[in-house]
Amino acid sequence: MDFDQNQIAGDTATAVAGDAGRQLDLSSVLTEIGETAYDWNITSDEILWSESGPKILQVDGSEAISTGRQMGRLFEKNNPNSLYNTIMRSEEVDHGDGVPYELYYVLFPKGRNTTKMLWLEDFGRWYVGADGRPSHARGLIRVVTDRHERELKLAFTGRHDELTGRLNRASLGEAIEQALENATKPQQPACAFLIVAIDNLAMLNDAFGFDKSDEVICEVAERLHSKLRRKDVIGRHSGNKFGILLSNCKEGDMEMASKRLMSAVRDAPIETGVGPVSVTVSVGGVSLPRYATTTQKAMTCAQEALEEAKTKHRDAFVAYHQSRQRESVRRQNILVADEIIAALNEGRIRIAYQPIVYTQSTRPAFYECLVRMDSTEGELIGAGAFVPAAERLGLMRLLDLRVLELAVATLLDAPGFNLAINISAATAVDIVWLDHLRAYMQINPDLAKRLIVEITETTMIHDVEESSRFVKNLHDLGCKVALDDFGAGYTSFRNLKHLKVDLVKLDGAFVANLSNEPDNQFFVKTFIDLARNFGLATVAEWVENEEDAAMLRAWGVDFLQGFLYGQPELELPHLQQKAAIGEIAQSA
Repeated sequence: MDFDQNQIAGDTATAVAGDAGRQLDLSSVLTEIGETAYDWNITSDEILWSESGPKILQVDGSEAISTGRQMGRLFEKNNPNSLYNTIMRSEEVDHGDGVPYELYYVLFPKGRNTTKMLWLEDFGRWYVGADGRPSHARGLIRVVTDRHERELKLAFTGRHDELTGRLNRASLGEAIEQALENATKPQQPACAFLIVAIDNLAMLNDAFGFDKSDEVICEVAERLHSKLRRKDVIGRHSGNKFGILLSNCKEGDMEMASKRLMSAVRDAPIETGVGPVSVTVSVGGVSLPRYATTTQKAMTCAQEALEEAKTKHRDAFVAYHQSRQRESVRRQNILVADEIIAALNEGRIRIAYQPIVYTQSTRPAFYECLVRMDSTEGELIGAGAFVPAAERLGLMRLLDLRVLELAVATLLDAPGFNLAINISAATAVDIVWLDHLRAYMQINPDLAKRLIVEITETTMIHDVEESSRFVKNLHDLGCKVALDDFGAGYTSFRNLKHLKVDLVKLDGAFVANLSNEPDNQFFVKTFIDLARNFGLATVAEWVENEEDAAMLRAWGVDFLQGFLYGQPELELPHLQQKAAIGEIAQSA
């Protein structure tokens, strides 16, 4: 196993085939690819290097790396992954062709007390001597500092939020999981998890743009981090929210810690590219592992506490506590959601028809489709028993699609009738629902002129521009549009004109018992006069007695709806209507 110095030093090598004059300079090749070869005589501790050794390792002369002892002074102190430990502690046996090894370690070219370092990849083989002990090692060393830095960057990016540099949600979850595992061990202190939300970030987006909001998010992250202890953890939970894991934190200490965090954000304006911005945060917290023993439960409980904090006011903190009422509501929501899904799948969603009549003749002009559900026991369930839950649970889009399907089927079966259907706020921005409507109208274009789509006032005013586009899409299909529950929100008549709806339905709360409510009388009369000036047809809901109907008729309302003229029925009457919806708009 004698060491061939000419081979390692790379003097020259003659090509075996081809041009006999060609020679390969191994030393220059090793230098160019950032590698150096060595032969280490373990018994004498001498190391022979290829000519590229000192240059590749950036040391001051070959003397600094001439022996294993000299090299040891350039490594991290007490490094268990040293080449010596790897070879001498190996349980592998050399059967004549050596034992392979591969190492990854740090070299300090100017000494371990300096900051400059190189990451090295060292791979080769060691061989035993006549005494059966390791005697030689031969290998190649490659400098991989750039690769190591790239890997570190990739690893950092995979675990951290790109904008703030803090942990991302997945890594935050891992930290919570580890904290929960530690906290459940005997005599381990409790910890806490907080979700901190920047208040009104959407307003900042609208006022200054998303880039300035990003500046705010980054500064809030820094301020929150500055108030944490060394073992505390902060990460980006979502857009405007941060998750903070407080180690060794009793339940009673959460509020004090949260107030410290809120104060750090609130007390000084945040400087942005458009000037200083005043920012506050709200906080929800949960004590671990008392109220949560899983990561998902911890995040859910903290989020529930945060939502409660937001209902109080900005810059507030709420600690999670178990609530029998909340758990009961949650269980009830689950039951209702299951029942709605089952009813949809089993065809138990139905519509009831309530007439809306012409004021003067009281002849039905069109019928409003009101959603109903058949229970498994055969009872008919009104909308009030399940629609609010469906809205909370995000199921209204499914219900609205089913109502649209049923209404279209009715229009096909009853060509003499006009119908109105209600859609929820979620459906008003749902492209899928609009695509379904468009598909129905393309197959049966004559149906459009017999269909009115009712949208609530509160839905319309949320985004007037978007609502205006939605109304235009419905008009382009040939449908009429009604603004439902006018007066329940804050729509101005200016916005009403901008929306270009065809009918306005007055909220029934202003109509019920109208003859005995002077204040409501003034509002209703003013509403009818203004609507007439804007060329809008009007509908009064909840008309239940002839006295109220007479007042509305005298003031010029166009249509009446209420129990006085008919309750919702599952079947349409055998009365053929002759009026088309085009006549309804003209009647104003």
